[in-house]
Amino acid sequence: MNNNVTKTIKRLEIAYITAISFVAIALIIGQFVTQNFFDNQKDDAKVINISGRQRMLSQKITKEALIYYNNNLDKNQQDILLNTFQLFETSHLNLIKKSNSFGFSEHYEISPKINSYYDSLDISFQKLKENISVLTRQNVDSLSKKTALNNILEAEKEFLPIMNRIVFEYEAEANVKLDLLRRIEIGVVTLSILVLLIVVFLIFRPVVRKTKSSMMQVVEMNNDLEATNEELTSAEEELRQNLEELKTSQENLMNLQAEQQKFISLVEHVDAFIAITSLEGKIKYLNAAGKRMTGLDDEYEDKIITNFYDDEILKKVIEIATPSTLENGEWNGECNIVNTTTSEVFNTLISTFLLTDSHTQKPTARAIVQTDITKRKKVEEYQKLLHTLINNISDALQVATKDGKFIYMNEVSLNRLGLEGKDITKYTVADIEPAFKEDGAWEKYIEAVKAAGTLVVRSRNIDKKTNKEFPVEVSVKYVEINDKGFMVAISRDITEQLNKEQRIQRQNEQLKIIQEYLRQKTQELEVINIALNQSTILSIADKKGHITKINDKFCKISKYTEAELTGKDHNIVNSNYHPKEFWQKMWQTITRGNTWRAEVKNKAKDGSIYWVDTVINPLFNADGKITGYLSIRNLITDKKLAEEKLLQQKNEIESAYKELKSAQKQLVQAEKMASLGQLVANIAHEINTPLGAIRSSSVSIETVLIKVLPALPNFIQALDETTLSTFNKFLVKSIHKRNTLSSREKRRIKYSLVEKFETLDVWDEEFYANLITDMGMYEEKELFMPLLDSNHPEELKKQIFEMLSELSIVIRSNHTIKEATRRAAKTVFALKSFARQEHSEEKQEVHLNKTIETTLTLYNNQIKQGIDVIRKLEDIPTFLGYPDELMQVWTNIIHNAIQAMKGKGELFVSTKKQDDKVTVSIRDTGSGIPKEIQDRIFEAFFTTKPTGEGSGLGLDITKKVVARHDGKIWFETEEGIGTTFFIEIPL
Repeated sequence: MNNNVTKTIKRLEIAYITAISFVAIALIIGQFVTQNFFDNQKDDAKVINISGRQRMLSQKITKEALIYYNNNLDKNQQDILLNTFQLFETSHLNLIKKSNSFGFSEHYEISPKINSYYDSLDISFQKLKENISVLTRQNVDSLSKKTALNNILEAEKEFLPIMNRIVFEYEAEANVKLDLLRRIEIGVVTLSILVLLIVVFLIFRPVVRKTKSSMMQVVEMNNDLEATNEELTSAEEELRQNLEELKTSQENLMNLQAEQQKFISLVEHVDAFIAITSLEGKIKYLNAAGKRMTGLDDEYEDKIITNFYDDEILKKVIEIATPSTLENGEWNGECNIVNTTTSEVFNTLISTFLLTDSHTQKPTARAIVQTDITKRKKVEEYQKLLHTLINNISDALQVATKDGKFIYMNEVSLNRLGLEGKDITKYTVADIEPAFKEDGAWEKYIEAVKAAGTLVVRSRNIDKKTNKEFPVEVSVKYVEINDKGFMVAISRDITEQLNKEQRIQRQNEQLKIIQEYLRQKTQELEVINIALNQSTILSIADKKGHITKINDKFCKISKYTEAELTGKDHNIVNSNYHPKEFWQKMWQTITRGNTWRAEVKNKAKDGSIYWVDTVINPLFNADGKITGYLSIRNLITDKKLAEEKLLQQKNEIESAYKELKSAQKQLVQAEKMASLGQLVANIAHEINTPLGAIRSSSVSIETVLIKVLPALPNFIQALDETTLSTFNKFLVKSIHKRNTLSSREKRRIKYSLVEKFETLDVWDEEFYANLITDMGMYEEKELFMPLLDSNHPEELKKQIFEMLSELSIVIRSNHTIKEATRRAAKTVFALKSFARQEHSEEKQEVHLNKTIETTLTLYNNQIKQGIDVIRKLEDIPTFLGYPDELMQVWTNIIHNAIQAMKGKGELFVSTKKQDDKVTVSIRDTGSGIPKEIQDRIFEAFFTTKPTGEGSGLGLDITKKVVARHDGKIWFETEEGIGTTFFIEIPL
């Protein structure tokens, strides 16, 4: 007992030490992997930092090269460029060679993919180095320097993507390593827990259990000894009883085996598949019929029953039969068996049920009985096919017994007699044919059919549903089957056949009438032929177009004799007036059997010209084939001469009209050019103002960038994350500030900031107050106070605010350039829209308010000097019109208004929609129109302006444009008050 306890304690100690060792080893491995990961991460971070510096330096080199080239190769700028490239070269060589001066670890490894990027990087660097050398060399021509500059720009474009890919690859590798570290940490923790669990469950628990068992064994052994004596006594008695029961069971078993042998002998002679299987489907017994159907021999035991089923039946057994048998105790259905030797397929009816233990009532096996129904299936299929064929014939089929009762009708017969869906055995032949109602009529009919063999008669059927009666032709035959007589009748609906016979009879009668009619018409045609021969040119040609017959009129008009025309084609009178395609179309038409008609210009034998209205009809034989062509021509020479004279007069009128339109267009264009000339000076001023703003802002941006860009990388590196975040927020906020303060307000705000900074002990408070006020950030205390309160050196603080001020100037200057560009673009667009107006006969979509705004933009320089424009423009739907001409209307009226006001006053422009019309009103506050000339202002060439200032066509053109839009124009004026023009245009 003591030895067992001692062994147990030793095992516990060993288990404890083992668990602690495994955990320690796992922790050491995890620490080693973590340290290795962080070493690699530091190296990756250094490489990424160097790469970022390289990107910055490459951009700086490009900028310095551009400045150097644009400053006419200035010596100082050359030194700056070479110094920058020297920094870049040093950094590049360190990066390529992976120098220890950047702190790379000894174990640091670079992937082949990154090495390939380093090779590409080195190629771009060598290209950059060579072109820098060419650019800065003194004895190189300007073309080579320009080429070198372009190559530098190309190298920089190649350089940046490669550096980005290197940084991306390092970041990707870092993410992979981080993911691997996480997995290792999880694995270490899992391994530690697993080791502890294994130790507890495999060592601790069995040891404790064994210790407890050993202690209990001593107590239980005494109890077991006492119980064993009692059990031995009772076991002897029980053994005696079991011997008696065994003897009885052996007698019953012998009787059961005899009964089983009789059953097997009986089952072997049954002509059906009988099998007994285990619950898993293994065959335990198979009778002779089963062996024959499956192709198995006596070695069938433990073969799987489903091996004899195809895939479809196997699916049915798995999904339906087996679950149903296990649940209900039996299942019945149809199933195919495939012979494994001959591949013959047997159709069977299957019954499967469970065999249960008589004592436990639990299922022990399955019995399967399958009856071969292959022959019956084939008979059923044949019957089904025969039934389908009979039902798909167009004739009605009826079968009746000798006593007149129907035993079969196909679907056609049922539908024709209106008996579908009814029990036909209730009907007799007398129900279908009333003649058979007389006594003995049916029997006589049978005898007549027997004598004839097949009797064909015509009768009439009646639809029982609709009472519709229709004729049929019935073929009846008497047949005997198994000494039983049947009458088989096939009837066909002959309604259509009778209708055809009636139509043929009617057509014969009509034919007689037509023959008489044709005789009369022949006589009339002879009279007409005489008349046509006097007034119409007639000719008949064969299939090739050769003339075979003509009338006297043809000879008279063409001046040719009948002998000269016969055998020739109609080219003999061809005047060569019509093109080749004209005659090709004629032949295409008539050879297809169609009639061709046209007006043809012909030439007679004496050279005189005559016109004929020609109709050519194909002639057909009895087979419908073309045998020739009949030409009928009527003289139309006088008519064509009159048409030619009218056409000449029409051309003369159109020519005069075009000349008039051309003159009108020239006048309109002259007026438009006059208006355009008056606008040029104003537009030039409108464009020069934003150009000046752009020039000033671009100079500011260039000055700041030259000052800021070299120091910006080092400056950003000097800032911690918190300061850099505040710096960025301050800069973004300052972008949206607009400096609209007066000088007095600026001074007040600056002094207020100075006083506040003095209380906070801010050094050089006036410097900071000036910069913050200029940037408009005096209200953003939460942004500038953290920058002032930071622990950075005073020099860096000053640099922070100087950098913010410089960058803010760049962004605000950029906004100024954008606004100036927008204004100039708007003016140029308006001028282009006005200058590119084209007169078009086709209406276009008109945006009315847009045309007015474009015109006002063109006059902006004159208007802004002393005229206030008051707009009241409603939303006007688009409509079809001539937008370029409407812009000319607004130009004429607005130009007159500006002159009337002498550049000072108010201009009111409004648009208003009323029903399906729009009214435009333009009112000025000028001197008004004198009463004595009000009636003449729309006259062409009337003007009150000095010579050279107006042509007098402006308002005349305006009135015509409005009229062209089906509108109207009028004005209201009062001397000394002003004038209002109204233009009304339908939508």
